[in-house]
This record gives sequence, structure tokens and C-alpha cells, in this order.
Amino acid sequence: MPASALALAALQKVLEKTQISMNANLWSAEILATTAGAASAAYSNALAGMAQMGGSPTDNPEVWTAIFLAELFTGGYAGGVVMQGSVQVRNDDGTWTSYPAAADTDLARGAALTTALAAATSGQAVILGPGVFLSAAAFTLTAGVHLIGSGDSTILQRTTADEVLRYATGCYMAAFQVDGYKPFVATHATGTSIIINCSTVNGIDGIMNQAGGTTKAYLCRLGSGGDTAINTTGNLELHQCDLLAVASTGGLVCSSGTLKMFGGRTHGGLAAWGSGGTLSLYNVAISSDGGGSDITQAGAGVVNLANCSYDPAKVTGSLTLLTGDRAKIMVVESFSAARPIVLADAGKYLIHPAADNNARTITLPANATIAMPVGTIITIRNRAAAAVSIAITTDTLTDSFGNTGTRTLAKDGIATVVKEETTGWGISGIGLS
Repeated sequence: MPASALALAALQKVLEKTQISMNANLWSAEILATTAGAASAAYSNALAGMAQMGGSPTDNPEVWTAIFLAELFTGGYAGGVVMQGSVQVRNDDGTWTSYPAAADTDLARGAALTTALAAATSGQAVILGPGVFLSAAAFTLTAGVHLIGSGDSTILQRTTADEVLRYATGCYMAAFQVDGYKPFVATHATGTSIIINCSTVNGIDGIMNQAGGTTKAYLCRLGSGGDTAINTTGNLELHQCDLLAVASTGGLVCSSGTLKMFGGRTHGGLAAWGSGGTLSLYNVAISSDGGGSDITQAGAGVVNLANCSYDPAKVTGSLTLLTGDRAKIMVVESFSAARPIVLADAGKYLIHPAADNNARTITLPANATIAMPVGTIITIRNRAAAAVSIAITTDTLTDSFGNTGTRTLAKDGIATVVKEETTGWGISGIGLS
């Protein structure tokens, strides 16, 4: 198995079995090595390389991360030395070529990196030491070229507000930070590129998958002044990532293609936005700023959720709630008028307050009008002296005695309705007739 495929396979196993701290620089070595036995050679070689430098993984976790990832992605690190501002390419014959900066400046280091990227060919890796690498033009990874830094102390920047790093297919990018406008921009129409343990700050469109290919990001921390992850075509996957957008901008944005997020969290003025294509979230913590929307579905977009935490009151549009999805904490709302049930009411606790001593009606929708998922649960509490009628349109509502049609909830009564099948609801409770 190629070293790059081995790295991804090992990482997949980790993500399936354990939660990993977003701040842990040792995840790559300690967990991958123990989870995927085939990675033990890379682990041993990385230890030897670290020892040659007079240190250990615990002494310098960022350098260790770089050495270990280099072992996994390129099949060897012998001869490489990570130093402040260093730029090196591991050649096909196992030797290393160093690209020293002409001066100890950010621009000079950026120029050295640009030269190294232009010289590197498919299957080779450019290894960066700590430092700021600044360029007037975008850094560009051609097909199959990998870029590995030394953690968040390796920082890529651009002098103007434009794309910072452009990458083609078959690229692995790991252990560095991108500071600036449009940090990661895909250019590949086919194939897959991988981003691991990277971070973004101060930009917009933290990861932009825009050319039709696939980008997969693992354990990344994406913070920005705009949308943190956007898919305009092709496929974008985020695994155990932490997304933080500023108010009024989106954490996840899917305008076409497919965008999937597995674990982690997305936070921002619009935490998750699907206006086209398919946006799917699995085991994701979703939260918005202030009066923003946790989840927005618009236009032809499809939004799927499975076992996510979010506020149903902050949902706009229609969602597809996959098996097992639920809001982790029930949303409590009061009503003092006729209340038609809508999709966002799933999982809510609805209270008719004592102060509203008027008869009210809650109406469950027909499946043909609003397709509430089977398994939807809503609880209704009546604190007022006036009764609450629980009605249904053209589908069937059945109580625990087999009675169908509108049910009446008396003062201090509490009832739970459950959608049991496509056109059938069940209801039970206290004070219900």
C-alpha cells in the first residue's frame, strides 16, 4: 500500500474509534501508530529522526508532527532536518534538496517556498520548518505534490487579499496554518486531495472546493472573517473539524455538489447553509451567533441531518432528518393562538400558558403538505383553564384507546404526539380525551 494511502487508512480508523483533541499535536504519531499496525515503520523511523535532532516527540511536538507525516506520505525522512524557516524537498531517490531563503525575511522565505513548489514533482513532499512564508502570488501545489509544515508555527500568507494556497489533485497538505483571504482553493476537476491538521485565520472561504474534484479535511481548525468551508461543485468532506465563522457569515456553505461533515462543530452567523446540491451533517454540534440561523435550506438545496445538536427554533426551510436525528435539548415554547405544526417544531415542548384562558387548537400537518419524519415527537402542555384541541388535517391521529380524530387536552394535562408512520400519528397523555 502506498505511504499516502496508508496514512489515510490509518486516519480513517482513528476517526471511527476515538475523539481527538483539536489542540493535540501528537495525534498523528501516538494514535496512528497504535491504531494502524502497518504504520509502525513510519513511527520507528520518525523516532530515529527525532533522536538525531536531539529531541523527542514530547519535547517538540510540532517538529515531530512534521517528521512523522513526512514518513507516512513520502516513505522516508532520513536526511531531512526541520529548522526555523527551512524549505526542503525529498527527492525520489531519498535524498533531500534544500531551498534556503536569500534573507531572513517573510518574503524571502515565501520566495524559497515558491521555488521549491515549482521544482517538486508528483509524489514528492515539500517540508517546511517554523516561520512565516509570505508571497505576492498564490502558492501552488501541482498534482501529487505534498506540503507538510511544523504545526501552527508554520504560517502561509499573501501580501494581497487574494487566494493563498491553490492545490491540484492527489495533494496532501498537513500541519500548517494559512493566514489570509481564501486560504485553501481547489483547482482539480477530478480526483481527491487531503488536508490534515491545518488551520485558517482571518480569511473568507477557508476551504473552497470549486473545480469539480473532491477535498477531504481532517482535524482542521477553520476560523475566518467569512464562510469557513464552501462547496460550489464536486465533493467536500470535513471530518472532526472545528469551524468558527464571524457573525452574519456561514460556517458551512453548499451551493452545488455535495458537502458532508462528520463530527466536530460549525459556528457562525449562519452555521450551516444549503442553497444548492446536498449538505449532510452527521454528529455535528451546530450553533449560530445572536439572531442568526443554525441551519438554513434555500432554493434547490437539500439539507440532511443525523444525530446533530441544534436549536430547532433557528431552522429556516425544509430539512431531511435522518434516522436518529434529534435536538439534544428540548426547545420550550408557549403559544397563545392557533398553532399549526411545522417541521421546525420536531422535538419541541409546547406550553399553553395559564394567562391565555382561551381555547386553542394545535393542528398536525398532512404528510402531503409537510413531510415530518417518522419518529417525530412533540409534547404539549396545557396550563390554562380553557382546553387545547389537538387536531389533524387529512391524516390519522389515534390515541391509546384506538380513538381517532381531534383530541382534547384539559387544564394541567400533558400529551405527547409521535409520528408512527407516513400518514399516522399516535397520541397519549394525562388529561386527554
